[in-house]
Amino acid sequence: MQLSSTTPASKSVSTEIKILGKTYTVRSEFNASFAGEAADLVNSQMREIMDKMGPCAIEKIAILAAMNIAGDLLRERAMEMEREGAIKQKAERILKLIESHL
Repeated sequence: MQLSSTTPASKSVSTEIKILGKTYTVRSEFNASFAGEAADLVNSQMREIMDKMGPCAIEKIAILAAMNIAGDLLRERAMEMEREGAIKQKAERILKLIESHL
């Protein structure tokens, strides 16, 4: 999921979001569109868990959704570190090749 803007606004902004049919007012440094996309992600994760588990405490659903989202974030970070490492290795090999031909 590509979020619309990860650049913080100059000040905190209040916006309404909807999760599982309930409306919440949240304050965020990010624009309303960003907050809405984040809420959509949380809502989607919570609904997916509810579909799999059936009725259970909303707190449990929220915690499981948070764990799923955190797991996705950590996987993305690890993949990014791997990509950065591979790029660095390739750049070093290219630099060595260039230096050996000078």
